Amino acid sequence: MKQNIIFGMTLAVAMWSGASAQAASDSATARARVLSVLSLDNETDLNFGDAYRGDIAATVAPTETAKAARFALTNGTANVGLQISYDMPEPMLHEAGTPGVEDDEIVVDNFSSNIDLAPTTGSQTFHVGARRAAIRANQALGNYTGTFTVTVNYAL
Repeated sequence: MKQNIIFGMTLAVAMWSGASAQAASDSATARARVLSVLSLDNETDLNFGDAYRGDIAATVAPTETAKAARFALTNGTANVGLQISYDMPEPMLHEAGTPGVEDDEIVVDNFSSNIDLAPTTGSQTFHVGARRAAIRANQALGNYTGTFTVTVNYAL
């Protein structure tokens, strides 16, 4: 009788473990997309034109194509979204000015563009505008220049 009880317990344990050990599996597809490397070239510079001491701030809109900077984006992948960023870490500086001297600098900010961020082709030309700060009453007379960077990436 002792053997029948042990055999019965072993059989019950074996049946219980077999019933709950069900496995499930499925498969998935691995995918990748290789995009072309973007190329960006500056074709014309941003030109705020002439200003006078005491002038208020001025903005060049991207639609002002005679003044706005022009860029050509090529080698893009069609139907892939884009993102754009601008960086001008230093203000425009007078040709004989000293960095950090307010009357020798003009701040440029609020950059914008007319880039198509959802292009249907891999190439496009777009313009970049910005705002220049008001001209100070004692602003140094002469020419001012500064460098800004435009970066275009895929929006992935």
